[in-house]
This record gives sequence, structure tokens and C-alpha cells, in this order.
Amino acid sequence: MKHLILGLCTFFKLSIMEYRRLTHFIVLIVTMLTSMETFAQHDEKKNIIPLHVEASLGAVTPCKDILPFEVNFDLNYTFAKRFSLHAITSTSYFLPKEGITSDYNRATNVGGGIGCIFFPQKNDNLGDFELRTSVTTSVGSSDFKNTSYNIGIHWCGHSERHSLVPTVGIGYSFKDFSQKNMPNTNGAYFTLGLRF
Repeated sequence: MKHLILGLCTFFKLSIMEYRRLTHFIVLIVTMLTSMETFAQHDEKKNIIPLHVEASLGAVTPCKDILPFEVNFDLNYTFAKRFSLHAITSTSYFLPKEGITSDYNRATNVGGGIGCIFFPQKNDNLGDFELRTSVTTSVGSSDFKNTSYNIGIHWCGHSERHSLVPTVGIGYSFKDFSQKNMPNTNGAYFTLGLRF
């Protein structure tokens, strides 16, 4: 078993600490998914599991001559009427002034967050407005290894006919590059995506 773990760490270029963090994160997600039946909400018309997948593209305002772009995937589960848990993976591309991207200025982060719907959909079909906060940390090797902290307001549309609905998010992002002795960056972020 020890040789298998070390082999996986070498293959994915993960340190033992990163592997343990990722293992704890996966165990948490599996535990959450297996306990969904306990917390699933009951709708009078139908019994649905309040689990959603979101895919979005995002950008953060330029800071220190770097423009971060992100591709995000968010698995979220509504465990109470207005509260949700989020399992997030994102790949960030840190574009310098020249605009050239390659492996060295890309980082993949995994983490989680929590959300609270503060303006739920009524009969006006405006959709839900949710306050979300999240923390993600880089896995693998990258010159831009970071811990990212986000807080923002996300809007999710609703449709009775379609399973795909649009999402829009705006907020504040802080990226800590202390592991790489680089200056930290912060700024406003904007995301646009689809929710299933």
C-alpha cells in the first residue's frame, strides 16, 4: 500500500502533504454525497436531490502586471432551504503582459466553500441570489502555487423546461503566493457559466 501511495504521488507530482490534503478532501466529498439521502429535501410534487454542477469561466482584475483567467467546476449541494456546500476545482492561467501562457504560469486548485441564498426566487422568476465564500489551494507543481480566497454574490437562473440555466458571479478574490515567495494578488472577479 505504501508503494502504491508513493507511486501515485510521483505520477501526479504531489508531495505527501498535498496527497494527504487531497485524500481528506475526497473523503469529505464522498461522505457528503453518501449522506445526501438523509438531508434531501422533499418537494410535494416530486422528490429531488438538490445537487448541482456548475461550469464557468472567470477573470480577475489585473494586479502587478498579471491578468488571471480561470476555468471553474463546482459541485454544490443544498443541505438546508437556503444553505449550500461547494466542492470546487479551478485551473487558473496567469497571463503576463506578453499574453503568453504555458505550463509554468498555470495552477490547478481544489477546495470548498459555503453559500447562503439571501434573495430566493419568488413568483417573478428572477432566480436566486446567493452569497458564496470559498477557499482553494494548489495541487501539483507550478510556479504560481497559491491559496485562493473568494467571496462574492452569484445569481442562478431558473427554468421549468430546461435543466441548464445560466449563472453569473461577481466578488472579491485574494491569492496568497507565500509558498513561492511571490507578491500576493487581489481584485474583483467576474464569472459566467452554466448550472445543471
